[in-house]
Amino acid sequence: MTATARSAQQSSAAFFAASDRILTERRCGDEIQAIMFVPGVVCAAFSVELGFKAMIMQAGAKAGGHNLLTLMRQRDRRGSLLPFGH
Repeated sequence: MTATARSAQQSSAAFFAASDRILTERRCGDEIQAIMFVPGVVCAAFSVELGFKAMIMQAGAKAGGHNLLTLMRQRDRRGSLLPFGH
């Protein structure tokens, strides 16, 4: 895996973790800490985008743009959409 693809994969994982933290209700003392829906969804979308780009780069192609459907189709032409390590 190239360093650029590895970096994209690591960034994807970091945005996924941030999304999970943001979208999970937690207790803070006697109060429930509210979730922040929009930032959580944005982090999840960044995670998906970077994950697709990492898979595309790992396959040796150039990955660009922000259209998730285009990235998914580009990846689908190159192989399965299974996550890394599967």
